[in-house]
Amino acid sequence: MTDPSTSPPSPEAGPPAPEAQPSPAPGPSNPAVDHRPWSLWSIASMVCATLLVPPFCLIAPILGLAGLSEARYKKYRGGRLAAGGVVLGFLATVGWTIIAVQVAAGTRPLLLHGPVETLNAGVNGNLEVFQRGFWGPGREAPEAEAERFLAGLRARHGRVISSQQAEDQPDSVADPVEEGQARIRYEMKFERGAAAVEAVFVQHAPGRPLPWVLRWRSIRVIGPAGEDLEYPPIPAPAPAGSSSGDDGIGSDEGPGS
Repeated sequence: MTDPSTSPPSPEAGPPAPEAQPSPAPGPSNPAVDHRPWSLWSIASMVCATLLVPPFCLIAPILGLAGLSEARYKKYRGGRLAAGGVVLGFLATVGWTIIAVQVAAGTRPLLLHGPVETLNAGVNGNLEVFQRGFWGPGREAPEAEAERFLAGLRARHGRVISSQQAEDQPDSVADPVEEGQARIRYEMKFERGAAAVEAVFVQHAPGRPLPWVLRWRSIRVIGPAGEDLEYPPIPAPAPAGSSSGDDGIGSDEGPGS
């Protein structure tokens, strides 16, 4: 008797059907597509934070908090982006606050008392510190020009003993200065008497990554009868009637004309 379990399959039955394979679960190798919308607050927060300059770094944490709210309650995408904008914007704001406090602390004594340290450094013979107190032509002027000014200052006035802002200040309309600069008049007491000093202070220069300068552009010690000492010296104006044709270039006249 034949065992049914060992009998060959019937030709009409055909090949066995393949077993069904389970579909792979979503994971790192097969990520599921996230159709949730992005939070525009989160994107704006990160963009403002990466600029790292006021006022953008100031509003980045506010935008980030709005993005976190959307990610939590509305299930929007961008929660990590918003958190990064909050942290980066906060750090940038703290950094700029520290810089602003340091600038204010350094600006106040200079504005109140004037270029006392700069003048005394020059009178004491420290030419490098003297020129480092200037911005622009005063810093780049030849050492001979600085020595000439300091020699006159030593002979006429000496060291600065005390200084304060004068009550009558220059008219900014009649005698304007460039943006970010201020012309200030001081009453200074020197070793050989008192004198008025007028100085131009450069607080910031537009167009620089860090705009603060906190240097002097010029100093003028006002003396009697117009005997002023000024550094850097003002170039003498060209003589009246001088022209570019005085050197003979382009002239049609010959030697015998």
